[in-house]
Amino acid sequence: MSLHPRIRRRIYNTLVTAPLVILSFCMISCDVNANTGYGGIKTVNDQKVCPIMTKREVNEQSVTVDYKGVKVRLCCAICIQKWDEDPEAYLDLKFIPQLNDLELPKRETKQVFCPVYRDNKISPKAKSCPTVTYKGKTVYLYNKAALRKWNRDPDKYADATILPQLNDK
Repeated sequence: MSLHPRIRRRIYNTLVTAPLVILSFCMISCDVNANTGYGGIKTVNDQKVCPIMTKREVNEQSVTVDYKGVKVRLCCAICIQKWDEDPEAYLDLKFIPQLNDLELPKRETKQVFCPVYRDNKISPKAKSCPTVTYKGKTVYLYNKAALRKWNRDPDKYADATILPQLNDK
């Protein structure tokens, strides 16, 4: 006994097409959750820039490191080295929004950025961040190149908005 073509089409749609539509919906739904997190929780995909060299963009090809179970993207090998030396110095929700559920430690210094390379963060603990004394205050620099520039003309870079320790009595 042969089935009528309309009935055959209905059976085909029920057995083949409907599951494909459901599967497609699930895949789209999963992709949305990968970008925004379940229930609006921020994920690594919400991070747009490196937390150390804050003007450099990061994306899915960027290297990732882990901070208390949360993935953090970095832009380059230099930043990996700096992160490994002192990750707490670079924790900032402005640059790493996926850390919003963690209690972040307080920074050890008031100074956050290098006075020479003003978009690059410094660490008081990192051996790769040289220091100088300026008017009796410790100033942290991003790297040796920043140190060379600073030494040529410290007054050019001694800006109290970047170096809040200069305002301390």
